[in-house]
Amino acid sequence: MRFYTRLHRFYCGVDLHARSMYVCVLDCEGKVLVSQNIVSAPEPFLELIAPYRRGHRVCAGTRAVHARDPRRQGEE
Repeated sequence: MRFYTRLHRFYCGVDLHARSMYVCVLDCEGKVLVSQNIVSAPEPFLELIAPYRRGHRVCAGTRAVHARDPRRQGEE
């Protein structure tokens, strides 16, 4: 990404599931500031990342990975 040229103070990664999410926040040097499983709901997430959002925007990207079950071959 040519337009993405500067470091940010914090980086946040989320592994989202139906009932829970794992949240990890790093500083710009890679130090882990938050590493926690929480309930999948907006309120707990926003509360957890609140100290790191001041003056920052939040964006989300998604990537779905699907694995085929080898036991179900031929059922497609």
